[in-house]
Amino acid sequence: MRLPKSVEISLIICLLLIGIVVSSAKILLQSADIGRHLKNGEIIIKTRKIPQTNLYSYTYPEFPFTNHHWGSGVIFYLVHSFSGFTGLSVFFIFLNISTFYLFFKIAKRESDFTSALLVSLLFIPVSLSRVEVRPEVFSYLFSGLIFWILLTYKLNNLKIKWLFLIPLIELLWINLHIYFFLGFFILSIFWLEAVIGSFINKTRKIDNSSNNKTIKDIVIIGLISLAAVLVNPAGIKGMLYPLNIFDNYSYPVSENVSVFVHDMFGYGKMTLSFKMVFAASFFSWIIPMYKRKSVEIRNIIFYIFFSVLAWSATRNFAIFGLFATVTTAKNIKLLTGQEQIIKDKITALFLVYSLFFLIVLVNFCANPAYWLSFFKYRAGIGLCNGVSAAEFIKKEEISGPIFNNYDIGGYLIYHLYPYEKVFVDNRPEAYPSDFFKKIYIPMQENEKVWQEVDDHLGFNVIVFNKLDGTDWARAFLSNRLNDSRWALVWTDEFTIIFVKRNENNKEVIEKYEYPKDALIRRY
Repeated sequence: MRLPKSVEISLIICLLLIGIVVSSAKILLQSADIGRHLKNGEIIIKTRKIPQTNLYSYTYPEFPFTNHHWGSGVIFYLVHSFSGFTGLSVFFIFLNISTFYLFFKIAKRESDFTSALLVSLLFIPVSLSRVEVRPEVFSYLFSGLIFWILLTYKLNNLKIKWLFLIPLIELLWINLHIYFFLGFFILSIFWLEAVIGSFINKTRKIDNSSNNKTIKDIVIIGLISLAAVLVNPAGIKGMLYPLNIFDNYSYPVSENVSVFVHDMFGYGKMTLSFKMVFAASFFSWIIPMYKRKSVEIRNIIFYIFFSVLAWSATRNFAIFGLFATVTTAKNIKLLTGQEQIIKDKITALFLVYSLFFLIVLVNFCANPAYWLSFFKYRAGIGLCNGVSAAEFIKKEEISGPIFNNYDIGGYLIYHLYPYEKVFVDNRPEAYPSDFFKKIYIPMQENEKVWQEVDDHLGFNVIVFNKLDGTDWARAFLSNRLNDSRWALVWTDEFTIIFVKRNENNKEVIEKYEYPKDALIRRY
């Protein structure tokens, strides 16, 4: 249905406001990557050099590392320098909502206003599911921009000169996030669609000049884009890095495992919204089959490709939600056919706003535990409370060597580098594969291995993210709480700190050690 312009504007405002609320999550610095990205940016700005080794770690400081997101660190650092963590949150929300709105506009172009609006709203829990400040936000934005440029060009609403924005986007993209290859994927699908269209037109003896021109133009843009992505610190190695990043990636990261693995380990609630959105998008394909309508090849391929990505790794939920919004809105549009103009403003308001708020209610009721937890603990901007563990270390002049867990590495890098280096951080590709298999995990599972590594490196302090849900982390913390050689001197909502019982730490232990009975009550 076609709505009065004033109604459309009010609904768009409501949609974007809901998107802003859903995207507004406080930064949980103890487990996020952003601390390391900020330190990357600081080093690059101050030294005019891009780090190429694992300089933050004392375990493998010379291990080579392809810094594929260095540009994001620079941008985040500059934003943070001017406006702090609050400004960084606002900047991220702006990028997120701009991307969301861009895909809404694409969906509207492919369908109609009402279909695009309601599908965008229904898919919000997935499309805006990535609430941490991360470089991947640029990938979502650039995917949408290239999609919009190519679609608008295909519909003869853009001149060819606009296509030359794509190589510029790719030039930026490869230096901001590893998903730059998605731009080439989108290009190739539009090229393939033109090739198939050309073949069909030839068999039907229909004028083929438009498809032939599209094929030629996309090939030219693709070749220029290929040259553009060579402009990165690692050259051809950086261009090919998406193909081999997992060659040296031996630590199991939650967001890199499939939906099935999450369900197997009892984390089905985390994937519930995705399953609902996937079901809605999947069954929307019944509509064109029922109506016996042809569908665009690009939409079929986009849907299958991003569905596979999302089911394979939960980190891809958002990019799936954005592209599925377009394909689903397109399918739903087939139910109504031509837009009907509703002249009665009251009727239009009642119908659409009723559906609008019904979808909001459905999204909440589908996963109330998640939303209640989100609004209680994470909703907002800036930093989460309880991020003072590093300040405690600096104030009490507690020195390393530090033993820390994987999740909290970025937090310690942000606060302590270069004065103290970390044992590990959340970049599996920046450490040898055997480091995780033969040292990091075994030393938490096996007390004998722990003691051997401790004797070798001489740990003075343990800094751990308490939210680490791995079996080895739980076992390790339990062992340390019962280890008389270590004293617990700090604990908050997210972090726990032990210091070794020695002369250097005597004063800190006397001032801050938690009594044994308090530990039993607390844990």
